[in-house]
Amino acid sequence: MTSLEECIQHNVPFFWLDGGTGEELFRRNVPDDRKLWSATAVVHAEYHETLRAVHRSFLEAGADAITTNTYGLVPSVGFSVDEISQYCELAARLARQVVQETRAEAWVFGSLGPLVESYRPDLIRTHEEGVSLYQSMITAMASHIDAVLAETMSSVEEAMQAVDALALYNTEQKKELPMLVSFTLQANGNVRSHEPAECAIGRILQYAREKHVRVLAVLFNCCAPEAISIALQRVHKTSSARSCVLGAYPNRLTEISPDWTMAESSGPQPFRADLDVHHYAQLVQSWRDQYPLLRIVGGCCGITPEHIAYLKQVIVE
Repeated sequence: MTSLEECIQHNVPFFWLDGGTGEELFRRNVPDDRKLWSATAVVHAEYHETLRAVHRSFLEAGADAITTNTYGLVPSVGFSVDEISQYCELAARLARQVVQETRAEAWVFGSLGPLVESYRPDLIRTHEEGVSLYQSMITAMASHIDAVLAETMSSVEEAMQAVDALALYNTEQKKELPMLVSFTLQANGNVRSHEPAECAIGRILQYAREKHVRVLAVLFNCCAPEAISIALQRVHKTSSARSCVLGAYPNRLTEISPDWTMAESSGPQPFRADLDVHHYAQLVQSWRDQYPLLRIVGGCCGITPEHIAYLKQVIVE
């Protein structure tokens, strides 16, 4: 089997990710608990087959990798460290089982999301707390995954915690598990902590090198595609970032308030009406035409298997 790094570098036209697992679960009638969110499908066994079906649908749509449904398995919703480890192992095992049953050459990425709230750099854990929690999640998932995906990172510090956690895991277990790092952006193309995306990329890559962690790509996710377009343009003009493999998987959500929290939201964030499969494909085609460093494309909240299948159909070499 070709290595993951080779697939990311050479798959034409892109290495395809899956879409938004959580929103797809809700579309298939898993209850949208504002506290547990997508973790409902892991915690409650009656939804395991629905979770497996979601993973399967993205693979059948043409995704080269699926992401474990571990984004919501965090202490801020009330899980203990032991529960987080237990559920992370289960979620990763379910994802791996689907890959084994569906197609041989597909990959599993182990999701590490924000430990407190998405989009909120002001609420992240201390460095030591974050590293410890992320390391326990990595350890639980490791036997079932091909790479760690630290996603929806709102600041470089948040991403550094994930890098340190993987460095510790690799050292202690004598492994070389790689990772991908994905930042969420403000409307102006900056990371949510207000740092320009191109600067954030440079800092996290340098930090990973110092920690001997192999970062296969830096991505942008769970934000408006227009914000990603701005960031991609700036990164391509920055010489220090030009050797980096880039990825993009935006969401389909309407604009989110800077002080938003999941716990205080009264219901799901509405979807944009202008990001159907056709418009998203046009956008991705424009990225392909303009940004040669972009090698990975998928979707986040609201991007469905139909979106991925249509991308695979119309964007060809």
